[in-house]
Amino acid sequence: MTLTRFAGMILLWTAIILTLSAAGCNKERVVESTEYVHDIQYIQSPPDTIIVRDTVFHSDSVVVNTRDTIRITDTLRIVSVIHDTIRVINTVYDTVRVTSVVHDTVLKTQCTPSQQLAVDAMISQSDPLILDFLLQQVGENDGWVFHLSPSQMDITQVSSTVWDIYSLVDYWSSDFSGYYQIEMLWRLTYTGGDASNPNNWTMTDAPASPRYRPGINPSLKTIAPQPIKPSMKE
Repeated sequence: MTLTRFAGMILLWTAIILTLSAAGCNKERVVESTEYVHDIQYIQSPPDTIIVRDTVFHSDSVVVNTRDTIRITDTLRIVSVIHDTIRVINTVYDTVRVTSVVHDTVLKTQCTPSQQLAVDAMISQSDPLILDFLLQQVGENDGWVFHLSPSQMDITQVSSTVWDIYSLVDYWSSDFSGYYQIEMLWRLTYTGGDASNPNNWTMTDAPASPRYRPGINPSLKTIAPQPIKPSMKE
């Protein structure tokens, strides 16, 4: 009976303790935490001593010009003893005879005035006048100038040294695309000397005639299919 009662008391007290324990847990909490505290401390220490060593290589080039004067004196003695006996005997017998006889015969001839030479002188002296006339009339003179042959000209012999010559001159442009005709009447007079030289003739205006105009004039009977008009120079 006593053990039963003692066991009941233990169970009772155990129940009470458990009840109180449960009630107390609802009122208190146990919190465990871990904290780390770091302190940073700055310590000023004296400056360090730094030693820097540089290695420098320096080289210089020195050019020294040295001039030396060297004098060399040689003593040269040459002794030559020559004993030569030379005898030269030259006997020359030359007889030279040169006989030159030159006979030059120079024959100088000059032409006498004729109709052909009068025509040649007229053409030679009139060509510069024709070129100037063409430049004034048609504005060009770099084309082709054609004279008639003496058989096609109207030539009158006034005397043995004077001829009146009428002729036509055909002018074609350089590319033969245009044509212009000139007529002229001149009196050629032989002045002396070689008649084949045009400078020994004088050319003047022939006397007017019912058929021809003296000097240089545009032709009145141009028959070319493509004439160059005088207004072309404008």
